[in-house]
Order: sequence, then C-alpha cells, then structure tokens
Amino acid sequence: MKLKHNETVQFKDLPVGSRYRITEAAGSYTASYLIEDAKNGDSIVLSFDENKTENKVLSTSLETADKDEDITVTFTNRKFVKQNLVLKKLVTNASANSSALFDFRATITNLSANEVINTSIGKMTADSEGSLTVDFQLGANKQITFFELPVTTKYKIEEVIPENIPFGYRVSYVIEDSASNTTIVNSTNGSETPEMTVNENVEGLVTFTNEKVVHDITIEKKVDMSGYDASQVNYKDVKFSFVITLSGLAANTEYTIIHYSEKLSGGLETLTYTTDSTGSASVNIALRHEERVVLKGLPVTDTRYQVTELAANHYIASYSIEKNGVLVETVSNNSPETALSTATDTLGINDYDVAILFTNQYSFSKGYVLPDAGTENRKMMTAVFILSFFLCGISYILINLKRKESCSD
Repeated sequence: MKLKHNETVQFKDLPVGSRYRITEAAGSYTASYLIEDAKNGDSIVLSFDENKTENKVLSTSLETADKDEDITVTFTNRKFVKQNLVLKKLVTNASANSSALFDFRATITNLSANEVINTSIGKMTADSEGSLTVDFQLGANKQITFFELPVTTKYKIEEVIPENIPFGYRVSYVIEDSASNTTIVNSTNGSETPEMTVNENVEGLVTFTNEKVVHDITIEKKVDMSGYDASQVNYKDVKFSFVITLSGLAANTEYTIIHYSEKLSGGLETLTYTTDSTGSASVNIALRHEERVVLKGLPVTDTRYQVTELAANHYIASYSIEKNGVLVETVSNNSPETALSTATDTLGINDYDVAILFTNQYSFSKGYVLPDAGTENRKMMTAVFILSFFLCGISYILINLKRKESCSD
C-alpha cells in the first residue's frame, strides 16, 4: 500500500497475540517511526527509531498485539536538505606585499557518527559522536567551502589570534544568507561566532574582515639662530625640502597628509599622495620654521619609512625622534649644506605617536651671503667688501711710493 501526507490506514480487531511488523521502503527522504499506546486516554511511547540518511529501508521490530492496547504507529518522512557553508577572509589597509595567512578553527557538531564531509580543502570525517574540528589558514580574499552540510548541523567559526607576536589587526565578522543578502549576525569587534545551525532556507556565508591598525607620523621643522642676530636673517621664510620614502602600504591607494602652517588659510591644508602597484611612494614636501606635516593612516608592522632633509645653504641639520613621547634617537650633521636622512624604520604596533623633529642651526662659516639673508646683512657684506678693496688699494700705493724713494737714494 501507499500513503500520502496525513493519510492513515487502520487494522481493526486484531486478535490478541497477533504479530506485526511495518516496513517503509527506501526513498529520497529520511524516515522515522514512533509507536504509541493510547489506552486509558494517555499516550505512552513504546518505541522509536530513525534513519539519518536517505534511501534506506526502515522497519519496526516484530511487535505483539496485547489486550486492551490502542496502538498507533506514525511514520515521519523528512526531506534530507543540505546546504553549503562558505567562510571568507577579507583584509583592509594591509600592505600590497602582504602574504599573511590567518589561523582559523571550525567546530562542527550534530553530524552522524563518522560522517564524511567534503570541503574545498579535502574530506573530513566526524568522530563517533558526530563532531568535527577543522584547523586551517586563509589569506586575504581566500575562502573555504563546507559542501552539503545536513540541515540541523551546528557550527562555530573562530579566528585564532596569536598570543605572543604582534597581530596588528582589528577583527570583525558578518554571518549572512548569500542567497538573499540578508545579514544574520554582524559583529564589529569579535573573532569567534556564536554557535549557529545550518538552515535549509539559508545559504550560509561567514565573512571575517581583518582591518589593519593604522598610526600617524609627524614631521616638524625648526630653525635655531643661536649666536646670530635673528633679525638680520629671514629664517622664518626659508623653505626646507624633504623627501619621505614609504613602502609596505596598500597598492594604488590614496593617502592623506595634513600640513600645518600659520601662513595657510585656517592654519592647515590637506595634501594627498598615491602609492604605486607595490605599495610604495616617494613624497616631496617643503617646511618652514615651526611648520609640520602629519602622515595619516599608515598600517602598522607593514609601513617602512625614511625621511631625508635635502642640503640647505648655511644650515647644519639634525633630527630627533620621539615615540609615544619618549626620545629614542638624536642625530646631527657635522657641517652645513649636507643632506640628512633618518634610518629606515618600521612603524610598530605600539608606535601610537611617532614625531620626527628636524632642527637646522644657522651657520655662516663659509663667508658668503645666504639666499634668504636680510637686506641689512647684504648691505653690511657689501660695505665690508668695498672697505677691503679700498684698503688693498691704499696698501698698494704706499708700497710703490716706498720703492720710488729707495730708487732716488
């Protein structure tokens, strides 16, 4: 016989002691049965069994019809729905050259004992309790797929954060139904999902995003006029040239520099530069006395930086570097008109405030006028030159007169 959904068949007046067994043929559904006795108005479960896989015959045991029993045998068929689960990794603000791999652990439960699961990285087998733990790594823009997980399978995904090395990323995740683009869980700060259940109406997509932590670097210029009459030199108007060499940034990405100066409208301006396909850039800037620039949003542990001040007439360059308010280095040139570069350094995860101060000391040791010297200074040097020329002329005349007197004698 055949039965449709909610149909029944009844066997009436079976003799006490009769034996019976009911078997459902295999089909594209999972099957279970429940035997209940409804005597005295109360339903008592006598037996239960189920198949967890499709296309499998299911039979009750050989049962006996007892006196005063009111037996109901219910067969339930469930379509064995399966869904894929995709785990994806995104990375933002990272270096163009980054090949970082991130550690993950997937814990999958409520499978059948020793059930085999196919994934994009190979086959995995559950243990005798239907549990499975998978450790794997993903790089930027990579993903792993767990194919045809049975509905009601439970899963939890964790990004494993290293404990003893700088990590430098903020971790967030989103769980969504990729079929409908519906967000199910959105965690802006977390590395482990709650336990989720595979749903027959949801195509699960779990996306972990690692956002690289970024810090700023400040470069400031000052001029030291110690030992000279500052009023005679327009040192506040001198522009000093710098070259900032950067690498380890995101490729083909626009970054921002804030230039602070009293000479600017509103005291500041926003500049930009764009990295090349390798995440590198060379940036030229010019700073006057007490001006500064701030390089914004540089990824930690990836960014490599060097600052070079080009040679300037009659100035001796030096620099000092502070990190988080602590002086870590001072370097000075020994002579004027010499370029000065910092050592190439990596922006550390704890370098929240890197400040590089270039100080130029005025030096007039070479004896010629600075391009930016004041008018009075130029006049003084001109007078000294004329006076020197006049004295040389007088000396020449006096020497010739003495020679003539000697010859007359």
